[in-house]
Amino acid sequence: MGSETPHQMGWYWVTLATEYELLRRNGQIQEAQRTLEELFLGLQAYRRLDMQAQCMAQKRYEEITADYEVESCQVWGFPNGFEDCLCGEKYWAPQNRHSSFGVPCKDNCTWEPDLSGYSGFFLREDATQTLEILHDPSEDRYNIDMVSSDFAMSQIPPCTANFSQPCYLAHRQDYMSQDGVTGLMIGLALIKKYIPENAEVTTCDGATFRPLQMAKTISNAIVNRIDDAHNNRIFFPGSDECCAKKITLSNFEGGHASSIIHGLKKSADYIDDQGRHSNVGEYIAWEGLRALTQATINSNAKFWLRLKTLGWDMGEERPATKTLFNSAIETQNLEILALINNLLYPAGDNLETDQAFFADLLCKAPCGGPCQKGQILERLIQRYGQNLNAQITLNGWECVGKPMDSEEIAYSTAWITWHCITFTCFITASL
Repeated sequence: MGSETPHQMGWYWVTLATEYELLRRNGQIQEAQRTLEELFLGLQAYRRLDMQAQCMAQKRYEEITADYEVESCQVWGFPNGFEDCLCGEKYWAPQNRHSSFGVPCKDNCTWEPDLSGYSGFFLREDATQTLEILHDPSEDRYNIDMVSSDFAMSQIPPCTANFSQPCYLAHRQDYMSQDGVTGLMIGLALIKKYIPENAEVTTCDGATFRPLQMAKTISNAIVNRIDDAHNNRIFFPGSDECCAKKITLSNFEGGHASSIIHGLKKSADYIDDQGRHSNVGEYIAWEGLRALTQATINSNAKFWLRLKTLGWDMGEERPATKTLFNSAIETQNLEILALINNLLYPAGDNLETDQAFFADLLCKAPCGGPCQKGQILERLIQRYGQNLNAQITLNGWECVGKPMDSEEIAYSTAWITWHCITFTCFITASL
């Protein structure tokens, strides 16, 4: 668990959404419902991270009221009554990268956290060492041997006597970032694509949830929170009430989202059809991100590529844009984004994809695909002969040296790429 956990969670949702569609198409209703229930738990995991972040903020304001681990940081220009830093200087290292938390706050702030799970502000991870009980000594791969996440370490007192868990998480950069947001949006978009509006999960206490509605609410909360903030910054919960000014995460911390807010809005519109609008400055910032992608393929390219995949039908874009997109996904080893875009926007022209490349991935996958049976198996046997049955039994994929059509490749590659290559085989197997 670490800074990339939101990305892994997003791809995990993609895995489950595409698995649900494969099972539904194949008439495996009970299996599809179990997958839907697992997806519900995945969305609940996000809500837990959201609530944990709110609780960490409340805990810090309570610490300041109790004069626990406080440091004066009165600065000229701030009003009287605000004295203690949200987090003291020792938490700003290295190189004062987290000095954004060095804003004075007031005592006795009675801010109430939003515990709905839909505040739009979240921790990157909250893994604890209790997960180590899941270790299986008989399994030598994809196992849980040790949990050493930042959140887990924040629960263990260090050598120093005074130690603030919320400030340690700031020091370790465990709060949300624009990078993690784009990773989550990919999963939310695939949920919109494949999970029906009326698909429900009933919990043990009789409560009912609709995963698609949960996905829409999560997307809306995250994007609206960033959109409503000054200069599209990610701000720390409660700081607008408890501190001398609204505390925003720095650019180093992934808190400046002005260059991606237009892409986030377009992606969110795909998920919930709200029809958001961007202002001139947001359009200009988005075009600046495109220019960075065109000038030098670096981490900026991944933001632009992910959000273009979700918010635009790339098959209908101008030739120059398609050329840039295709070049960048190849350089970044993100060819899978072309498949995603074709799945999200099937009408009209689709992006060209190297079907042989993806078919080869399927046949070399480290774990088998969903059990092929029923109508899908019958159709494949009709096409390729009875000997296909034995080969499917071995690895679950149509690896017989014969061409698959584009839809078969898209669904199967989507499932196998995330299920086997993004560390979700062991997660799915353990739940």
